[in-house]
Amino acid sequence: MTQSSNRWRDFLQHGVLAWRLFRDTRVSPMLKLIPIVSVLYIISPVDLLPDVMPGLGQVDDIGLFLLALQLFISLAPQEVVEWYRYQLGLSPTYVDEDDIIDVEAEWLDFDDE
Repeated sequence: MTQSSNRWRDFLQHGVLAWRLFRDTRVSPMLKLIPIVSVLYIISPVDLLPDVMPGLGQVDDIGLFLLALQLFISLAPQEVVEWYRYQLGLSPTYVDEDDIIDVEAEWLDFDDE
């Protein structure tokens, strides 16, 4: 695979991860406003760089959207993000906090009797 196709694959997986987080009930509705606001910015007539400049006007829209997705993913609950990363094959292992047993052990020495 070329580096260009790897970037497209990573971009697609990043989008799928964000979409799954967006639909997950464990992610706060307030946090879900981040991608919503970024999409509203893209479709609104207000722009940091006007779209009349060929190419440059779209770059700020895409950049802001990608930045918003990254912020959304980084602020989402990490256990939920890690679960979806594991499902997408982006992480080799997943450790569920419920599967961890915290114990204390004491060594008994019966030879001293």
